Amino acid sequence: MHRDMRFELEDKASATLMDQQRACDAWATVFNQERPHEALEQRTPAEIYRVSPRRPSALVVGDYPDGCRLARVSGTGNISYQGCRVYVSAGLRGYLVGLQAMGSGSQIRVWFCQVLLGAFVLGADATLEPIDNTPNGEGLKANL
Repeated sequence: MHRDMRFELEDKASATLMDQQRACDAWATVFNQERPHEALEQRTPAEIYRVSPRRPSALVVGDYPDGCRLARVSGTGNISYQGCRVYVSAGLRGYLVGLQAMGSGSQIRVWFCQVLLGAFVLGADATLEPIDNTPNGEGLKANL
């Protein structure tokens, strides 16, 4: 497939991105619905494809510490919690993170599964800050 794409698309690149996207879409339609494949006994992928009866669940990975509420990280890497928008990480887009209120509830720790990512203080939009959770205090940047 990749060799076909190279010869049929990359070597004949279109002048604009929109034209190239149209060419890619047309190529995929022919590849999947019209062109027979030797590996599929001269059938097309569209002829043998069946929708899986299993439906994907939300991106839940592992478990979280007790008392965590889950929040989904947005496409921009933010979470919303009690009116605050907090930047967590663009690398976690679409995943769930655990939010754990500490002490009086104004400090919120953020977990990805069993990994403590950092904390933020309620009250304003913020960026997640690493916290010092080492026994001797020589750990990460801030001790919120």
